[in-house]
Amino acid sequence: MTARTVLAAILLTLLPVAAPAPAEAACATEEHEGQSFDVCRFNPAEQPLELYNLGDDGEPIATFSGLAAQLAGDGKRLTFAMNAGMFDDRLRPIGLYVEHGQTQKKLNRRNGYGNFHMKPNGVFLLEDGKAAVMETEAYVKSGRKPDYATQSGPMLVINGKIHPKFSETGTSAKVRNGVGVTASGEVVFALSENAV
Repeated sequence: MTARTVLAAILLTLLPVAAPAPAEAACATEEHEGQSFDVCRFNPAEQPLELYNLGDDGEPIATFSGLAAQLAGDGKRLTFAMNAGMFDDRLRPIGLYVEHGQTQKKLNRRNGYGNFHMKPNGVFLLEDGKAAVMETEAYVKSGRKPDYATQSGPMLVINGKIHPKFSETGTSAKVRNGVGVTASGEVVFALSENAV
């Protein structure tokens, strides 16, 4: 079996680049408003992204080294990984999760407390080599059937504006990560180097 490079997003903890990214990937540290962010950009048509949650044993993979080992067993090589979505204390998704076109967890439209339920929340999806980020309710109306999808919250940017519930004086400063898709279809992953 020939080795195949895999770019993966996984439901785990925060992670910088797990191995050297392909030459086409642009990863760099960028500054914004006095904060440093590790930013990686991918063209999903040329650099396929996949989501992973459960291992061959049906249990959450739980570590990036575990993911790399599982992929190696399948003849693949991990080149990038970052957490993608929100999950419970058993490492199971709390919102929509689709892997290889199979819905493993249905869309969560309930109200509640915590970041996930800060509406609007959203869905990151991959379909036919293209990526998108959509508000949850827009996703429902779209009828999309993605190859991969994960629901998270809250949306960070909505129609070019910062989420209205975010405040510069907010009390929830933590190391954060996020994903976005540019108008040209480029997927951008960002990870803060410090609490923001």
